Amino acid sequence: MEEVDKMSHRLRTCGAAAVLLLLLTLLSSCGQSAVQDETATDYNQYIPSHGVTAYTKDLYIFFDSGRLFYVGRSQPSQLFPLCFQADCDHKNSSCTAWLNTPSRSIYAAGDNLYYIDADKDANPALYRMDLSGGGRELVKSLNILNEESWPGISSLGYSFRVYGSYLAIELNLLQEDSWQHKIYLTGIDSKDEGVFLFGEEGDSDKSYIAIEFRENWLFVTEKNAADGTNTLWGYNFTTQEAVPLVEDWDISNCFTVQDGILYWAVTGDGVYSMDMEKKSVTKHRSFDPVLEYGAAAYDDQYLYLTNAIRYMDSQGTVPAEERGVKVYDLQGNLQQFIPVPQESGNALLLLFTPDYVFFCDDRNGSYCPTLYLEKAAVSSGTAQILPVG
Repeated sequence: MEEVDKMSHRLRTCGAAAVLLLLLTLLSSCGQSAVQDETATDYNQYIPSHGVTAYTKDLYIFFDSGRLFYVGRSQPSQLFPLCFQADCDHKNSSCTAWLNTPSRSIYAAGDNLYYIDADKDANPALYRMDLSGGGRELVKSLNILNEESWPGISSLGYSFRVYGSYLAIELNLLQEDSWQHKIYLTGIDSKDEGVFLFGEEGDSDKSYIAIEFRENWLFVTEKNAADGTNTLWGYNFTTQEAVPLVEDWDISNCFTVQDGILYWAVTGDGVYSMDMEKKSVTKHRSFDPVLEYGAAAYDDQYLYLTNAIRYMDSQGTVPAEERGVKVYDLQGNLQQFIPVPQESGNALLLLFTPDYVFFCDDRNGSYCPTLYLEKAAVSSGTAQILPVG
């Protein structure tokens, strides 16, 4: 069969080489693109809390304690169960807001929500539902999670991401005191087997974690136990190449990719960027070690940093008048500081949309939104933290 010339030496196929070509060109067979609408931004790539929130055009989904909730684009202050059945009291599994999945994660692509569950024979599979919580169906059997070399669906030996037309799975298994690590990629609607993008047989020193999608890239962090280094790697779907990008990388770093420039923020350090073609790195600014220490995340417009979180409250280092959310441009220039007083609760970054930023209160262990801000008001410096009721 035809070999794919541009594949990185790190790419390991599962099946024939033609399978890879079919997977990476599956758009021609299923009519979907890796990004759902090339004229719009898919905010699923910017979710800070993977698996517990999902972005769709008109509904913003939140998965908490086995139940699905939503906020409508036109009513950002109102939270509802994801159920449109008449006279439903939402108190048992007949409610479409209920979802009992061992993967404990939900993702959105197109007009569907995706999750991993067991089929009638207790084998792992990818499922989907529509945005009413109904129409649940098996999409793809995941034999890779049921093979002898991998732990299966009931184990914590894997995590996954769904983005656009792709499903990526991080596989980790301890066997005979040696870790096996793989990143597996497959098409959601493809009938073919997937491919291993990262992970080499017999190399237990290197592990690959923290799958992220940005634009036309898949990113992972390589942890090398042999020399103690961490490196951000990227797989380019256009060139079909895997390349090392940033050394001394920490999985807590947040980042975005805009027009071929990788921007990232390092907690307690500062803001950087790199031209991904030239590999030139620029440090734009340093963070204040007290006032700008907290949880940070990027979307396509801004960098957000919140110190109104449980960890910072426990440290007691942030003055009350400086407790809140800072919004910067991509290079770290402050656009607005939005106070979050203690009586308003905590503001952990939860979900970005074109119009809003949602926060949850990390003191109560729930991933339902409690606060939000309107992004359009940031440019005028008038954004406020508002309650979600």
